[in-house]
Amino acid sequence: MKSKKLISLLLASLPLVLGSCFGGGESSSASSSSSSAAASSQVAASASSSSSSSNSSSSTAANSSSSSSSSAASSSSSAHSHNYVASETREHDESECWVVETCSCGETRISDRKSHDLSGQTYTYDNDYHWLAGACSYCGYEPTASKEAHSMGQWQVTLEATEDSEGSQSRYCSCGYSETESIAKLPHTHKYADTYLYDDDYHWHPTTCGHSNEDGSLSKEEHYFVTTTTAATFWSDGKTVQECECGKTIETTIAKGRKIGDTIELRSYPSSKSTNSNLATAASEVEYQDFGFYNEGSQKTGVYQYKDFTSGSDKYRAIYFSDYRYIEASKLYSGYLTSDNSRKIYAKHFDNGYDIRTTYYFKYEPISWTIVGEGETSSGVEYFTLLADDIIDATYYYHSMNFRENETIEPGDYYDSDIRAYLNGLLYETAFSSSEKTYIISDTVDNSLSTTAMDESSYYDCLMRDTTDSVFLPSYKDAVDYSISNSGDNNTDYAQALGLGPSPVSGGSTHTYSWTRSPIAVGSSYGMVNRIGNDGVSRLTYREASYTDCGIRPMIKIAKTYHNDSDGHIWSEEYEYDSEHHWHPATCCDEAITGKAEHTLTFTRDESITDTTNGCGYFSCDACGYRPSADLQHNLDSDGNCTACGLENSGYNGIKFAFDSSNNSWKVTGVDASLTSAVIPSTYHGHPVTSITSDALSGATALVSLTIPVEITSIARYAFSGSSLTEIIYGGTTEQWNKLTSDVSLPAVIVRCSDGSTIMNDKPYPEKSLL
Repeated sequence: MKSKKLISLLLASLPLVLGSCFGGGESSSASSSSSSAAASSQVAASASSSSSSSNSSSSTAANSSSSSSSSAASSSSSAHSHNYVASETREHDESECWVVETCSCGETRISDRKSHDLSGQTYTYDNDYHWLAGACSYCGYEPTASKEAHSMGQWQVTLEATEDSEGSQSRYCSCGYSETESIAKLPHTHKYADTYLYDDDYHWHPTTCGHSNEDGSLSKEEHYFVTTTTAATFWSDGKTVQECECGKTIETTIAKGRKIGDTIELRSYPSSKSTNSNLATAASEVEYQDFGFYNEGSQKTGVYQYKDFTSGSDKYRAIYFSDYRYIEASKLYSGYLTSDNSRKIYAKHFDNGYDIRTTYYFKYEPISWTIVGEGETSSGVEYFTLLADDIIDATYYYHSMNFRENETIEPGDYYDSDIRAYLNGLLYETAFSSSEKTYIISDTVDNSLSTTAMDESSYYDCLMRDTTDSVFLPSYKDAVDYSISNSGDNNTDYAQALGLGPSPVSGGSTHTYSWTRSPIAVGSSYGMVNRIGNDGVSRLTYREASYTDCGIRPMIKIAKTYHNDSDGHIWSEEYEYDSEHHWHPATCCDEAITGKAEHTLTFTRDESITDTTNGCGYFSCDACGYRPSADLQHNLDSDGNCTACGLENSGYNGIKFAFDSSNNSWKVTGVDASLTSAVIPSTYHGHPVTSITSDALSGATALVSLTIPVEITSIARYAFSGSSLTEIIYGGTTEQWNKLTSDVSLPAVIVRCSDGSTIMNDKPYPEKSLL
């Protein structure tokens, strides 16, 4: 087929070739050349598009026919010039498109041949495939689409799912196709309040999402209790408080300590060492006091000092020693000195880490006591015997090993010992509150030979005198009967700071000792005293009375039923009173009272009361503090001096007064010559100021301004005589001033009244002239 088309084209172009060979003239030659070129072009076009569609073949044939006609016309008219006109549409095949140009002579040619422009194609898609669709922008040719399966990307969440609604997610193909699917609702997560609900066994956080716990899905937890215990005292119940973080609280009452073996707490005593840096500031506001300790046989002043003070809500004691606590001079032989003689043995506070010339602070803490025994006083009051659980203090039994003041009183005698005075003095006042003291029985303390485990001997009679004490040491017998012993840790920091010393025992361990009140004879020495160690007390455990390394575990007696007098009552230290009497009420019942007496009233001047206020002081009862009146008026004599408080009529701010007893009021009688201005008060010493006497201002040569209160109801005619006043300030109205001064000789002054008016008097001392 292709060869036939080629032959046809060659035949069609033969006349043009012949014309070219035999034509004459320039014009003919050009025409022939043009036709030849057209024919060549068509041949080339035909050759290149031999595989085109039938439409293209027809077009080519038409072009060949046109070329033959044109050739013929050229032969007949050698002067023809082609005038090609491009067709409005393009021709195309699968890969190219072109423009066909036609001359009026019928000859055609092809121009503007180019590849298809398919850049405007876009993807079209269905649910399974996508393809490019769109025509050539030059010729409109639209090639057959090639379909491809979608290539989908990862799922992307487009709407988050919640507990209340579904979400959605989508994925996309590069062609623009997308798929969307729903995301299931989130499972419900309970939301809980920060607060708790609870019952006896469990606690839980209630939900805020509206869901209940009917299905058991909400977690319940058992209570976790933190326990706080307040120890029972002898006079009040204690309690145990179990508190869970949810708020569930269980309180259990601990009964008052009222049987042997019970432990109770009383007030407090210096105990734990404190290193709080703020204590020095608080302590600086309090003065030191002397312990009154002896050193080397003599009492020292300013060497061993203490001070009690508060910081915040806590109480503390500061101590300061400028020298060590030595034993008496007669015992200072060489074996008791250190190699450099800087300190001596039994200055145990140094061994415990407390040096001299350094201030140490100790916090007051409750003292723990155990009920170890019971008994009855000679008057029939039943009591419990209490022993301190810890060694709370340390000092010597007696400060010397010599006879006392040349008497045959041994150092081991408890009756005259320093430690007994210390127990019932400083320790007693420090360790117990005023209310606790009312329950502590001051009773006979048995110091007989039987308490020392010694055989009867008249030689010891002077050592065995009974005492009457509120606080006392255990005896040898007490230590045995109550199984008293000291462990290594039942001592306080404070006791160590005052000299309590650890003593070595077998095996290299240490423990501390505490004094008894029982002396013991060792050889020819009667200055030895039994002491209690970690294994209790024995005849072979003793210490010289002058040593400072033994501690104090005090004992006291507490009335069992809160009654400690012959009638079975115990009285409050505080008074109750009415307008005539005062008395001490019983703390054991509501009916009993004691010491009922009439008030003894003493006047006390109230220093806050000024010269111009009512009252001068108050009366109060010396014993109970009852005050029948808090504000008494002055009781003035004819000179204006108060007979109640002794306040003298000495004037007020340079103004002199005289008292008019006829109407209990004051008169102004003079003004200091140095004053340039003066204010007359409305009251003085509790009574009104009502008048100014004649010549009251005669000596006030410097006075230019005077303030007069409205309470002044009388001014003498020549009250202002000799005055250099230029201004008077009056507390009343113009009408009141005119009435008050109708017969008064006035200087040339300006009078300013309280109603704002100004009165000018420009004529000195007229009989009566007010302008």
